[in-house]
Amino acid sequence: MNPTTVLTALLTAGVAYAHASSPIAVTAQVPAPLLNATGQINTQWERVGLPTDKGVAAPVISVANAPNTTAPAVRIHSNASYGHLLQKGPWPAGVISWQWRLDTALSTANLQAKSGDDAALKVCVSFAHKDGSVPWGERLLLRIARSTSALDLPAATICYIWDNRYPIGTTGANPYTQRVRYMVLQTNTSVLNEWTTQRRNLSDDFLKLFGDEAQVVPPVSAIAVGADTDNTQEQALGWVNNLRWQTPAK
Repeated sequence: MNPTTVLTALLTAGVAYAHASSPIAVTAQVPAPLLNATGQINTQWERVGLPTDKGVAAPVISVANAPNTTAPAVRIHSNASYGHLLQKGPWPAGVISWQWRLDTALSTANLQAKSGDDAALKVCVSFAHKDGSVPWGERLLLRIARSTSALDLPAATICYIWDNRYPIGTTGANPYTQRVRYMVLQTNTSVLNEWTTQRRNLSDDFLKLFGDEAQVVPPVSAIAVGADTDNTQEQALGWVNNLRWQTPAK
């Protein structure tokens, strides 16, 4: 794996933001909701896509009512594209919940192959993981990728995936880099065209997926909500709403 591969993988995961080379201050704040009181996307959420020189369009992210519903939600239509809504922290690693719905699913994506590394819907959470906890070889590649991109790239990201191939509960590392690890929460064998609710304890999941590198859970540095279909060139249509954050008990 070369630094360009690491950079591409991290950008594709929607995680081009702060890492933890030094201690990071945590406040009692929680992420802003996806939608504000007027039903528009909150300004704290930035639109993030691949660099323009990659020639990949961003998904169309808008606000609309899903079929047979009356409440507005974030609509994510990805057509051979990649992109996310991103909000930067830090926040203490608490419990995150959200509702999502998939109307148009992928068929050929494969999370364990570089050529199929796509997801119809994903919620990615990055942590202020210390570089010193990263194995030496990967740490070197990560540092070179950061210098190449002039971006701070996180050392640990978990992506919760709506997948088309692997069963619920499947976990693994991104085929490009160990800095991004995934957990399948929904599949195409699950119900489509209906809302479902997800709830995850971020501390538990960090220790499950990155416990080989650290036993102390770092703060969350950012969260991203989006889709990724640029490798398979497929289309996906999904919805996300009611993202909530519960801070950990003292």
